Amino acid sequence: MLVSHGAFAADLDITDPGWSGNFTASLGVNEYYTDNVFYSRPTWHEGTFEPRRGDWVTVFLPALNYRLEREGHRINFGGNAEIGRFRIYDSENYEDFRLYSNGIHRLDPMTIAAWGVSVARDHEPRDSTEPSAQIAPVPPVYWNTSNYGAISRRFDDNTVKLGYTFDRYDFVESGGVNYDFRDRNMATIGGRWTHRQDDVTSIYTEGTFDVRDYDTTNFRDSQGLRANLGWQKKFGDTVDLELYAGLIFQNFNNPDFDNVVAANYGGDLSWRPMPGTSVTIKGQRSLEETTLADTSSYLRTAVSLQVQQLIRDDFRVYTGASAAMLDFRGTSREDQLTNAWIGFRKYVHPKIFFGGEMSYEERESNSALNDYTESRIMARIGIDSDDAFTEEELASAPGIDKTDIYLGIRGGMTSLMTLLDGERQPGQGGRLTADFGDFGLTGDIVGGIGVDIARWYVGLEGDASLSDARWDHSRLPGGRVFSVRREESYGGAVLAGRRLDSGALAYGRAGVRASTFDTRYASKNSSSADTSSRFGFEYGVGTRVPVSDHFSIGMEYVHAVFNDYLMAPGNGEPDAFGNSESTARISAAWHFNPIPRGTDTPAAYSFAGTYWGLQVGHGGLSSFTTGNRQEETIPPDPPVTSVLNADFGDTGFTAGLLVGHNLQMGSFVIGGEADAEFAQQEWNHEREPSGKDFSMEKVASASASIRAGVVLNDAALAYARVGVTGSYFNIDFVDKDPPGATAASQQWRAGLRYGGGLEVPIDESIALRFDYTFTDYGTLSLQTSPGLETYDTRESLFRLGAILKL
Repeated sequence: MLVSHGAFAADLDITDPGWSGNFTASLGVNEYYTDNVFYSRPTWHEGTFEPRRGDWVTVFLPALNYRLEREGHRINFGGNAEIGRFRIYDSENYEDFRLYSNGIHRLDPMTIAAWGVSVARDHEPRDSTEPSAQIAPVPPVYWNTSNYGAISRRFDDNTVKLGYTFDRYDFVESGGVNYDFRDRNMATIGGRWTHRQDDVTSIYTEGTFDVRDYDTTNFRDSQGLRANLGWQKKFGDTVDLELYAGLIFQNFNNPDFDNVVAANYGGDLSWRPMPGTSVTIKGQRSLEETTLADTSSYLRTAVSLQVQQLIRDDFRVYTGASAAMLDFRGTSREDQLTNAWIGFRKYVHPKIFFGGEMSYEERESNSALNDYTESRIMARIGIDSDDAFTEEELASAPGIDKTDIYLGIRGGMTSLMTLLDGERQPGQGGRLTADFGDFGLTGDIVGGIGVDIARWYVGLEGDASLSDARWDHSRLPGGRVFSVRREESYGGAVLAGRRLDSGALAYGRAGVRASTFDTRYASKNSSSADTSSRFGFEYGVGTRVPVSDHFSIGMEYVHAVFNDYLMAPGNGEPDAFGNSESTARISAAWHFNPIPRGTDTPAAYSFAGTYWGLQVGHGGLSSFTTGNRQEETIPPDPPVTSVLNADFGDTGFTAGLLVGHNLQMGSFVIGGEADAEFAQQEWNHEREPSGKDFSMEKVASASASIRAGVVLNDAALAYARVGVTGSYFNIDFVDKDPPGATAASQQWRAGLRYGGGLEVPIDESIALRFDYTFTDYGTLSLQTSPGLETYDTRESLFRLGAILKL
């Protein structure tokens, strides 16, 4: 929204003027992988082919601000920078900085004016959707010059705001590449009218007009309008909510680009459930610029969650996640972006701190060449100019309440997925990019130690596991045969969470893992095998529920991404294997010390009655695919048609609503439930320039099930479920030999769904659900030019839900 900028949210209470600032230094491991063949595949470092970039990176983050205040006026002058240094790939080094000044002035009791100017030098990271950022020898660098101005006038219960923004982007020639075609000006003017209905509620309408003007590529010039209606409300001192809806319109000078007309909607929820805790949820839509061929822009629909917790005055943790869908206008390309992070900061002095952070980023595209992942783990030290706490505050801060030491066993289902990329048709520029995957059982032993501090939990955990998860590919006779099987695995993780009233623990986790993969590869004339351990990062969520003073059961979901490796039968360019695994597992553990209770009198929660809820999910979709392929001749036999038999699969996300009703008889609970959700679960197989492209996508589903379970120690409901699910699938097939032979199918498919989970009460009317299901959809089919293609499809899905009693 145009005149947000924080300009009118700031108060003008007089504080002491002066300097403030901070400095942070970070050292960590950064790994990223892109399937863009122009960038990742031809890259060699000291004679070694490296599909995934792994490196040590040091980042410096200085910042300085001077605040000048007089009665009714505030002006800031300052700057900040981010300087990154890579140990091996020094071409990735960057120096970003920003200098700024801004001010806010009360012109009279009813009028506020605000302004700001800034100049910044920035670089475009490798996760950008722009080809120039993905394939350039060094990341593109640009200058951004920005200024804004706004004025706000209040008339009793009405407020009118007018403002403008202006941004200039100048791209610098980097690595011998000229980016002048991306230079542009972007200007916006707009206004907003707000009506205060009462002390806690207001409504508003706003509109903006924008101009996007490129220096050289005039066909990308455009003009746009935005119009929104919004509602804001405060719920006591703990919740602030804003919702809005409207319209996005953009007109492009290029007659080949269609006008963009789309719904605009979003919101902002700020929740402070307890002292020291902040939860922020945001959702928004925007139309973004791009220089991709054949597309004018892309529509970005995003949602994010951020949680910050002050455990003590000298110790704080934070975590968050975000997801976005990118719809590229005028093309069929769609990208799904996901991010997750967790970190902490510990002060050893009121001004000095150390900390750590783990983060994971993924771009999944229906054009597999644009897939991207990045994992990063960082250690930090820093200095703040302002004191984070006083010695008096620290003296009264809570200490360690309990120490928890435990040993246990776990078992569950693992989705093993592999992104494979390799050369085909040598000398002709041929390439295969495909998603393979299937499921298998996993079992492990686990041990850990943790501490409770004022009902917050921090711990360390280690495990050792075995799994039979594997996938296979064969095209016989005459084709390639390869497979991956996951064997033993060892992991370590940091856990951070909240001890609920009942003693149940809800937590997030992040760590490292070393897993052994048995990879086999054979072609007509040669074969190879590799059984090696691969390093990776993992992230997840979970819960542990006390059954007695020393015994607990739990459920968690963990996603891990591993280093890539190369395999090849013979002397051709090797294929790159990028493995990941997602595991839903249940646990049973013995605790050497009594399990702490959050309170001696937990709130009474009845599982009986009607409820509804929201849920988000992540899981694997796998199809055992069979179909005819090209003819092969193996002398002295005559030519025969080869047959493909392969496990294709990948992971994706779901989000939806549920409603149900339970009956409770003592500790036994039985009920029925229905749910509906949207999904972005898809696997792809792409060949260039010839061959066969095919894919399957799950778009939506609706299900009904029966649940039955037992209430454990008044702390949680452990349940099993069985039911029927109907899901909508898109199947596409393009045969490039001969060109133009295509087939497609959109169909609903019913499947048997079964599973179970844990439902943990938070208070008298809200519960947190950890749910796992496995669904067998049977065999889907598609008639293609080579013959009938069949897809025996299954799904392994974990969902995290919030349940609200009616």
